[in-house]
Amino acid sequence: AQWLGSQADPWPEERDILLSIDTSIGSFPALLRLAFFTSPGWFDRLHTDGWVEKQISGGNAERAEAVLWWLSNIAASRPSEIAALLAKWWGKDRERGARLLNWFGFVKRQKPDDALVDLCAEVTRSSPPGMFEGRGHTSRDLLLHTWAGDNPRGAEKVLKAYFDAWFDSHPGQHPFERDEFRDLDAHSMGELAKKAPEVFVQGTIEAFVRSVQMIQQANSNGTNDYSFGMRVASGHHFGADAFLNMFRSALGEVAAKAPHDAAAALRKIDPSIHPVNAHLWLETIGRNGEALKALFVEILNCKHIFDAGWQGADWQSLATAAKAALPHLTGQEVAQFDDLIASHKPELDFASRLLQKISTDGEEPPWRTRSSVPYYLKRSGHDVWCILESIGGTALSATSRVRLEELRRKFGAEKLPEPHHAEAHWVQSPIKRESAARMTDEQWLSAIEKYNSDEHRRYGRTFVEGGARQLATELQHLAKEQPSRFAAFSEHIPQDAPDAYLNHLLWGLAEAEQIAIEDVKRAILAAHRRHERAHGSDIARLIEKKP
Repeated sequence: AQWLGSQADPWPEERDILLSIDTSIGSFPALLRLAFFTSPGWFDRLHTDGWVEKQISGGNAERAEAVLWWLSNIAASRPSEIAALLAKWWGKDRERGARLLNWFGFVKRQKPDDALVDLCAEVTRSSPPGMFEGRGHTSRDLLLHTWAGDNPRGAEKVLKAYFDAWFDSHPGQHPFERDEFRDLDAHSMGELAKKAPEVFVQGTIEAFVRSVQMIQQANSNGTNDYSFGMRVASGHHFGADAFLNMFRSALGEVAAKAPHDAAAALRKIDPSIHPVNAHLWLETIGRNGEALKALFVEILNCKHIFDAGWQGADWQSLATAAKAALPHLTGQEVAQFDDLIASHKPELDFASRLLQKISTDGEEPPWRTRSSVPYYLKRSGHDVWCILESIGGTALSATSRVRLEELRRKFGAEKLPEPHHAEAHWVQSPIKRESAARMTDEQWLSAIEKYNSDEHRRYGRTFVEGGARQLATELQHLAKEQPSRFAAFSEHIPQDAPDAYLNHLLWGLAEAEQIAIEDVKRAILAAHRRHERAHGSDIARLIEKKP
């Protein structure tokens, strides 16, 4: 059987010998599996004969899954043929689409596979049943891991299809509101943004632009949508800001290496619609001011230019772009920037509006009083000082340098405001590591039952003890140190236990230096059997680390 399986061009007579031992009932005989499911040459022979199509279309589910698994292993060798075969088998059937979506998550990819990419995008766009049900859906997360995070070739088509399907499944919503982005596989998207930033931008820009248009429409209708409103410069990024951080970084990388492509991308993002669009223009220009100088001159007319920065420093993105672009502008273009800065008087404008409001509606302590007006008058010029000081005298024109020196006399003793840094404060496990290391499996099950939510908190003078998620980090540590024991333990975690326990256990197994393949399979199957299939991205990570 091994010899037959190694044949690159098997004969019809060799096929007939193997088929003669098949009763067509139950699972495939071991001898047949060993021979057929090895060489791509056997696919050529069996596909030509119609045997492959017959097996996946037949009523024997076990045989169909075995053949689909084989096709996922050899897809890189026969991408066009397998894509055509599966497209015919799928036939737009929704249930088969769900099976095919799962199949794409396990495909082995090594060579150019445009036909498979196109089929994957088409199946994804059809939004098979259950694709967006629950967090961490296995098929969805494995799909992104395989076709985006793991191998970026063609990922832009799959990502576009993925977001198209999301919008179709969530009418009136966008994928960055509230916690929606957290429910997507942000890990795989983040990996793609790092490995292939140009592909990430191409694959997500349409979804981003569409979402910002929806946000602006909601805001204009009086339904406030604060997505992308809080832009944190450093630290931890959450929700919409997590995606924005990926997109901004990827677009910046493109600007540094392929500025023409970055300019083409920015042309799709209208800076006049929302401050976040202007923010992306300015931050991207800041990565390559010389090549993108024309865009800097263009955005000087944008109404959001002074409030397109970071939380705590609205002005900083303009300063970043100006510092990069000003040395490469003509005298007339620099004068345009000088005029913009000279006309920017937000403190005086606010004081004037405040006095007008008081004159018509009266005072309203503590927010609207005459005594607060002098404060804003005293602070007049502060925003301009921040911008010019950040740019630095050497990049400024003579006119702006004079203005900077004037403002230094007024604010020189102050420090420039720092953009906000979002810090995630550490909350410790309710069971210390040394105690957790001595716990038996039964004691672990009791602890999981006791700490069954993230709401548990115990506050001490110098510490905070958390609940399920914090205890799960100790389980992760032990799974890394004792992978065989905790792979077996994964089968005993109750179905109603918080997902964090199995999530972190799988992460620990992925970090283990040595682990038997049987233990990997055991843990994957245990996770796959869970309600709502909530561990897809964690399974994908384990497969990536322990292929």
